[in-house]
Amino acid sequence: MSRFPETRLETDRLVLRPFRAEDVPDLVEMFADKECATWLTVPQPYTFEHGLDWATRAAHELRETGDGIHWAVAERSTGRFVGAFGLEKTDWRVRAAVVGYSVTPARRGQGYATEALRAIAEWLLREQGFARLELRAATGNVASQRVARKAGFRREGLLRGAGITSAGRADLVVYGLTPADLDQLPLPARRFPEARLETARLVLRTLEEGDAPALRETLADADSAAWLTAPQPYTLELARDWVTAAAHELRQSGDGVHWAMVDRASGAFVGTVGLRRTDWTDRRTEVSYAVHPAARGHGYAAEAVRAVGGWVLREQGFVRLELRAATGNRASQRVAEKAGFTREGVLRQAGYTHQGQQDYVIFSLIRSDLA
Repeated sequence: MSRFPETRLETDRLVLRPFRAEDVPDLVEMFADKECATWLTVPQPYTFEHGLDWATRAAHELRETGDGIHWAVAERSTGRFVGAFGLEKTDWRVRAAVVGYSVTPARRGQGYATEALRAIAEWLLREQGFARLELRAATGNVASQRVARKAGFRREGLLRGAGITSAGRADLVVYGLTPADLDQLPLPARRFPEARLETARLVLRTLEEGDAPALRETLADADSAAWLTAPQPYTLELARDWVTAAAHELRQSGDGVHWAMVDRASGAFVGTVGLRRTDWTDRRTEVSYAVHPAARGHGYAAEAVRAVGGWVLREQGFVRLELRAATGNRASQRVAEKAGFTREGVLRQAGYTHQGQQDYVIFSLIRSDLA
C-alpha cells in the first residue's frame, strides 16, 4: 500500500510535525472559532473528545491508509500552536493530492498559512515526486483564496455544489500547483533558522543584550584584536549594537547565523561562534569564533565549532564548512584540527587583520568527516 512517510518539515518560522495529545486544547479552541466553523466540516460543537481522537488516532490512521498526511504546525521560536495542515484525497496513480488547513485565531494575519503551504508544496512536488497539488475553497472564503494565490497556486475553475459548509452546500474554487509552477516562483528567502545547540559542556544560543560586556572583553583583548577584524578599540557601544541588531540582521540577510557560547554548568559567557559568507547555491559556508580570555585553554572553541559543523552539514543540508586562520594564528589552526577539519592549503594575501594583509590557511569539514 502506498502511503506518505511520517515527516517533519521546517521553515524559517515554523515546524510541521505529527499531532500529539498535547495539541488537543489548541484544536478545540481553533475549531470553536466562528471563522473555522463557517468553512470547515468538523463536528460542532468541537469537543475535547473530538480533538483527542484526531490527535492520537484518526490523523495517524489516515496516513497509514494512504489517504494523506496531517501536521500540527507550531512556531519554531516559541513552540506555540499555529494550526492544522494536511494532505487528503491522495491519488497515488495520478500522483495528486488536495491540501487543507486551518489557522488558530491568534496566529492569523502573519503569513503562516502561506509559509506552511509553500513548504508542503515543495516537499510533495519535489521530494515525493507528485505531479499536482490542489487547494479548494468555498467561493465565499476569500481569505483562503488569497492564501492560495500568495503560495503560488493558480485558479483553475469552479466545482459547482462540490462542498459543504455550515450554511449548506457550496461551490468550490479549485486552485492547482505543479512542479513547473514552483520553478517559476521566486525562491523563498534563504537564511538560517534561529537555533539553540547543546554539547556536553556548552549551550550555543542567540546573542542577547546582557552578553555585551563579556563580548567587549572578548574582542578588546590583545590576542583577539591581533587576528580579528573587529573595530579597535572595541567599545561597549559596538558590542551592544552587535548583540541587539547587527548579528540578527546578518541572519535575516542570509549571510550567516551567530551564537553566544555559554558554559552549561555556570551559565557564564565563554565566547561567540558564527557562520558567515554563506553560499546558498553551492551550500557552503564559513565558521568563525572568538573565546573570552578567561575561558581559553579549555577546548571550548573546538567543541563549539564541531557542534556547528554537525548542525550545518547534517541538519541544514550543507556540503562544506570552511575555517580560515592567518598563517601566524597557530591557536586557531589547532582548533580546526581538533574539531576534525582537514587542512587544504594556503590562500595567499586573502585577508586583512590589524597587523596588515595576511596569508590564510584554509581548513574544511564535509559530511564524510563527521563521525
